[in-house]
Amino acid sequence: MEVRTAQAQWLGDSKNGSGKVMFGSNARERSYSVNTRLKKIPDTNPEELLGATQAACFNRRLAGLLERAGYAVQAIQTVARVSIETIGKKTKIASIELDSETKVLPHIDTVILREKAELAKNHCPIPRALSGVDVKLSIRRMLMAA
Repeated sequence: MEVRTAQAQWLGDSKNGSGKVMFGSNARERSYSVNTRLKKIPDTNPEELLGATQAACFNRRLAGLLERAGYAVQAIQTVARVSIETIGKKTKIASIELDSETKVLPHIDTVILREKAELAKNHCPIPRALSGVDVKLSIRRMLMAA
């Protein structure tokens, strides 16, 4: 099973904030082909782009949910790992793992953060479009400077 990685970052609130997506070697523009999709070639592929889309969708939704709960979102950083597997001659996306860190004020309880993150994961349009793909999530608070 091969794992492809993409990352998305969101800074600020859900209305006025901004984000960026990075994939492969963090290049802004990458080409893709059959070789970049199934072999370890240093360009991007549709699976990495899908991972970036999933992470960006998750970040934006989580920012909105946290704001509505009374938190000021400073940053949400999410890495998406897209696992690809081939069975026989058929290749499919087996799972997407989201690994996310948040920085919000005031301090947020881990249980509340997890609850909001699960809601964001389950209510973005991207995972709904991928209903056959197992999307896993780990979430934690960013360490604040003292």
